[in-house]
Amino acid sequence: MRYNDTAMPESRTRPSPDHLLAAIQDQEQQAARGKLLIFLGYAAGVGKTYAMLLAAQQRQAEINGPNRTYFCGAYWRYGFHEDGVVSALNALEHFKRTTHHAELPLPRTDTASAV
Repeated sequence: MRYNDTAMPESRTRPSPDHLLAAIQDQEQQAARGKLLIFLGYAAGVGKTYAMLLAAQQRQAEINGPNRTYFCGAYWRYGFHEDGVVSALNALEHFKRTTHHAELPLPRTDTASAV
């Protein structure tokens, strides 16, 4: 944890718990902010779209799940319509595992991925 020494009153040699808590909360707020990734390329066809999709696919476990939010689309795999269906079925599997309500029978995703 980094503590900003300039925020500490000069009369104290040790930071107060309130100052430490404020510093921790400030760091948590900064860490919770959204991040914007910009992919730059000098010309069309140099692979910006591929790089964006690859970066998103590598972070899929991090992106999907918070607040029971899942994103479905063809971009999670190879870009075909069938890939969008497979990602939707995978999202449904997460809900099926985490809910205690009546379960609906879902098709197996491992067989749909061979399409």
